[in-house]
Amino acid sequence: MNLKLLSFLLILVHNCFTFDLQCANDKAIENQCSLYCYQAVKPLLQFVTGAQEKELEFFKLTETIRKLNEDKAALAIQLENKNKELELHRESLISCKLNMENVKATQCTDATQKFDLRNGNTYSVKIQENNSNMSSCLDKKAGIHEMTVSYVQTFPVYCDSELIGSGWTVIQRRKDASESFNRGWTDYRRGFGNLENNFFIGLEKLYLLTNQKPHELYIYLQSSDNEVRHVQYSLFKIADESENYKLLSVGNPSGNAEDSMAVHVGMMFSTYDRDNDKSSDNCAFEWNSGWWFSACYHGNLNGIYKDNVTNLENGIRWNSWDSKKEFTFVQMMIRPIVN
Repeated sequence: MNLKLLSFLLILVHNCFTFDLQCANDKAIENQCSLYCYQAVKPLLQFVTGAQEKELEFFKLTETIRKLNEDKAALAIQLENKNKELELHRESLISCKLNMENVKATQCTDATQKFDLRNGNTYSVKIQENNSNMSSCLDKKAGIHEMTVSYVQTFPVYCDSELIGSGWTVIQRRKDASESFNRGWTDYRRGFGNLENNFFIGLEKLYLLTNQKPHELYIYLQSSDNEVRHVQYSLFKIADESENYKLLSVGNPSGNAEDSMAVHVGMMFSTYDRDNDKSSDNCAFEWNSGWWFSACYHGNLNGIYKDNVTNLENGIRWNSWDSKKEFTFVQMMIRPIVN
C-alpha cells in the first residue's frame, strides 16, 4: 500500500480516537462519539480496500507483461537461429547448383526446399535436368518473362527486343524520380522496383546470370537535352556475396558514350549500410546510391534522378561523356555471348 496513504489513515484514526476521548470527557453520549468516527473513517477504509485490489491487479498485469517480454526475447532468439539456419541452406544451395555437373540432383533437394522458404516471395525454386533448360531473353519478345538460371532458380525479368535488337535482359532502368535508388544492402541484393518502370534486378540474380554463361553489357543513355549515346562492354561479370558482389570484368568498351566503367573493375559493391569502397568516407552514403564505388566514382548510374534542378553532384553520372550532364533515361542490359 502507498506509504503516504497509510500515514494519512493512521493520522485520521489517531485524531478520531482523540476525538472519542474528548467526546467522553464532555460526557456526550458514547455511541454518538463512535458513530461520528465510523462515518468519518468508513469511506477511507472502503477506498483503501479498493486500492489494495487495484494494487493486486496492477501486480498481476506487471507479472503478465514480464512473462510476455520473456516470451518475446525467446522468440527473437529462435527467429535469429532460424535465419542463420536458412542462410546456411542458402549457401549450401548456391554451392550445390554451381557444382551440379559433378553431383546428383537429389543432393540439392533439401537445400532447395528450405531456400525457397526464405525467398518464396521473390522467386520460386526449380530443379532443371540439364544445361539446355537454362533460359535467356534470346528470341523473346519485349516484356516480362520467366528466367531460369543455374538449374534451380526461376524469377521474372524484363526482356528488351526493341531498343537495340533482341536478346537483352534489362538489369537496371531509370526513367523518372518515382523510385529511390538510395537503398540498403538487402534491397540491392534482392532487387527492387517495377520491372516495367524504374528498377534494379538485384545483385544475387545478376551474379547467377553472369556466372551461368558469359554476358556482354549494354548501357543506353539519354541526356536532359535529348541526346542519346551508348557504350557496350564485351564481358560483364560480378562475384558472389562472399566477395560483396565485386565487379570482376567489363571487357572491352565500344560506343560513343565512352568508358566510365572499367575504372570500377575490382571494386566491391557498396551501400550506405555496407561500406566497401576505397575512400576514407562512405561513398554510398555521400552520393545517395549503391554502386561499385572506388574513391568514389567515374560513373554512377544509380545516383539521384534529378528533375529540373541545378545541383547535379549526387545525380546520375557518366563522366566520360560529360561530368556535368544529367540524364532523363538510363537502361543497363546484359545478353549471353553466342559463339
